[in-house]
Amino acid sequence: VAMGRNTELCGDFMRGVCTRGDACKYSHDRGGQPIAPAGVSAFSLAAVAGAGVAGGGSANPSEMLGEVMSLVTRFNLDDRIRGRLADVMNRRAVTFHADIRTLREVLETARNPPGLLSVKLNEMEQGTFV
Repeated sequence: VAMGRNTELCGDFMRGVCTRGDACKYSHDRGGQPIAPAGVSAFSLAAVAGAGVAGGGSANPSEMLGEVMSLVTRFNLDDRIRGRLADVMNRRAVTFHADIRTLREVLETARNPPGLLSVKLNEMEQGTFV
């Protein structure tokens, strides 16, 4: 627990929506447990990751959650786009690592990262994402 933080766990952090970061007075120590984006259960990510091709390098659920939440935090994504990102990435466990890397690179240069992410998610759903 960070200096000055309460030992009580932050409910917003557990739902993946805490925007206070280091200024939050509650604990963000998740004890090694993944934090699911709003509207997405850790079970759904686990089920999709487990459905990847055996030995095909699909991401594990904890890793997927961490990467999704990293994008959410970095680009300050709202609940709607956050849920959509997690949903689309759930279905792309085998290509997850390459997809996240590409999204991060593209969004770093975007004027409106949430808007561009929406376009990229559409491309993923239509099978045209490169």
